[in-house]
Amino acid sequence: MLGLISVTCPHCGAQGQIMAPPHGSIIIGPCPECQGTVAIFMGAAVALDGNILKNGSPAEKTNHVSDRLCSFIRERVGRIFDSSDEFTPESQPEMATAQSGSRSRFGAQAPATPISEQELEKFTKTELELLDDPNYFRTIFG
Repeated sequence: MLGLISVTCPHCGAQGQIMAPPHGSIIIGPCPECQGTVAIFMGAAVALDGNILKNGSPAEKTNHVSDRLCSFIRERVGRIFDSSDEFTPESQPEMATAQSGSRSRFGAQAPATPISEQELEKFTKTELELLDDPNYFRTIFG
């Protein structure tokens, strides 16, 4: 199943959903509402300065995006250590499940058991063909 992520524009607050990009990707583009430049990184929208990306030198562009993403990561890591007096993987459910491998690459909880042969057969014989049907596709993916 294709993953969707919800994102909020850091410039105007507009909310929407996009197809989850490949793990580790950085997508840079305009917000569909305000045209502010954003980077989609690890499931979040990070504000960028469109003027730097449009008119800056390659070094300025690289430094700007790197600085914004480093700030984003620093803030996220800070939440881990600020949320409890003592850090343990058990005190951080997000990290414990990610470390144990029970989350998918998009952060969704993985099934407790692998899919069965019957589930795979049903998908390949019935549901896979239905994905080409626009009405069925819309009922599943919106």
